[in-house]
Amino acid sequence: MVGRSPAYRGDLVCDDAPSGPDDFDAWACRTVLSPGVPLFWEARYLLESETDHADRALCHSVLVAIADGRSTPGGIADRIGASLSDVSHVLAVMSNQQLLYGGPTRSGPG
Repeated sequence: MVGRSPAYRGDLVCDDAPSGPDDFDAWACRTVLSPGVPLFWEARYLLESETDHADRALCHSVLVAIADGRSTPGGIADRIGASLSDVSHVLAVMSNQQLLYGGPTRSGPG
């Protein structure tokens, strides 16, 4: 949500910035999580520029698995029923686009 391009600080959040740490959650709701603000769509645009249609569906499944608590490529693959190589490819694309912080790092359950 924070970092990346300087445009994210201004243009993509309509020049709205949190007034301080206590305003961060409210800021995230009114900007990052609001479909009316350009930043809301940015991850989708980044994924579309790097993946084909089939990969986008897999990307979304991978994100759901991560949100569900899976933290390894093997755990993600098990959760979504995809091959480890497909999941590893998607994780590499997402990491290259800096859509993941840290990210899954090893194979196996998780």
